Amino acid sequence: MNSVHLIGRIANDLESNVMVKQNQTVLKINLAVKRKYKKDEADFISCVAFGKTAENIVNFFRKGNLIAVNGRIQTGSYEAKDKTRRYTTDVIIDEFFFLEPKGPSNKNVTKDELKLENDTLMEEMEDDGYIPF
Repeated sequence: MNSVHLIGRIANDLESNVMVKQNQTVLKINLAVKRKYKKDEADFISCVAFGKTAENIVNFFRKGNLIAVNGRIQTGSYEAKDKTRRYTTDVIIDEFFFLEPKGPSNKNVTKDELKLENDTLMEEMEDDGYIPF
């Protein structure tokens, strides 16, 4: 089974990473996902969304917003300009969930605010005992 579930903050500007290929919207984003046991470290996971999913993410999220995504891992390769083979690993987003209220709180937040919100979210997730799988 190829299933991925991530909670993280959008780490890049969405508008500059959206493109249209073959009449379909494609969005490439990086999610900053905190490591469970290393509070000051995060992994930056490459994610791709297509079609309406991509359009909705661009319309409702901004850099720094907290998002949950469900999808699958997909690997690929391409030939770079220098004629070398490059390999990719991306999470293909099938669905996403809002984890912050709409409105003023969806402003660009400072680094300290991101850390505080992430710490609070991680504490809430660890305390409730719910395991989603």
